Amino acid sequence: MKMVFCDIDGTLYREHLQISPLNKEALIRFREAGGKVVYCTGRHILEMGKILEEDGYPFDYLVLNNGGAILDGHKNTLYEKHIEAPIGLDILQWGVDANMFVHMCDGKKSYGCFNHQSFTHNDQGDRPIPDDFMTLMKRSPSFQIISLNQENMQTDQIDIIKKRIEEKYSKHVECHPNLHFLDVVPNNCSKGTGVNYLKEKTNATTYTIGDSWNDLSMIEAGDHGCTFNYAHDDIQKKADHVYSYVYEMINDILGGKI
Repeated sequence: MKMVFCDIDGTLYREHLQISPLNKEALIRFREAGGKVVYCTGRHILEMGKILEEDGYPFDYLVLNNGGAILDGHKNTLYEKHIEAPIGLDILQWGVDANMFVHMCDGKKSYGCFNHQSFTHNDQGDRPIPDDFMTLMKRSPSFQIISLNQENMQTDQIDIIKKRIEEKYSKHVECHPNLHFLDVVPNNCSKGTGVNYLKEKTNATTYTIGDSWNDLSMIEAGDHGCTFNYAHDDIQKKADHVYSYVYEMINDILGGKI
């Protein structure tokens, strides 16, 4: 059996728009030929509705939260890890104090905060709410994922918080940079661990494709690790194959070229 692990942001979508409708058509053809499709992303489940339901991208498994949760084709949880509440609250407070955009998901709810304004967060966007953010956070027993990014799209403050997290909580959480974002997930969780989990479960031949730093573990874990010609040179060097679009990789798989 062949299984494709596909990143979403920068791979299938850019600025919330599909990069190419041919990608979706190719993934459908791949499944019709007996392959399995897995979306391997830093997104959480509350951010996946538009992609799966409205846009109708086919899937057999979901690796979410940078490997922190794995779901089957019916969205049943196969694997899940959480950040303990005291640790998550500390990290969230650091982001709020630095006046960053802060997002979290505990598996059931997702909230964000910027400039002391709280909002609900999902794939339809952000809706302001009057609640105090940290008061809301204390109601969550744990966290699946925490994301931070700066208003100016730079990384200097993110680098400071990343170092602080690693110095204090390296035994408990992992940091995954992605352009100007920083995703914080439970320890020993990455896109690569998601690939390995499903490979062991299914004994599939794995094809992985992504464009950014948080995709490296996935690219390296795949039997055939792929990236794009617009990815950073350091990422391209780790890949077995370089493409312009996902559908090119699918065509090579179905054509027996890889």
